[in-house]
Amino acid sequence: MALTELKAKNAKLPAEKKQVKLTDGDGLYLLVNKHGKYWRFDYRYEGKRKTAALGVYPKVGIKAARMKRDQMREKLELGENPVKPKRQNKNMFKDV
Repeated sequence: MALTELKAKNAKLPAEKKQVKLTDGDGLYLLVNKHGKYWRFDYRYEGKRKTAALGVYPKVGIKAARMKRDQMREKLELGENPVKPKRQNKNMFKDV
């Protein structure tokens, strides 16, 4: 069952747990821990399991997280690593 905006907003961490994953579908989930709520996307690339960070809730809403997930899935279908461009941009400014 897909996650709703209301469920994401009202998500709380139970006292006995360190973190909770609220799944939305197709690898997207909301990770709730003591520091906050984070959108994550699990996928497989070249036979290895990977996780991409999509943003912090509520700054990144459920619709935006789904759009980011869909964009990453399109790149995976083309055989590309969906987080590679982000890493290239990050490394571009190291020498400056």
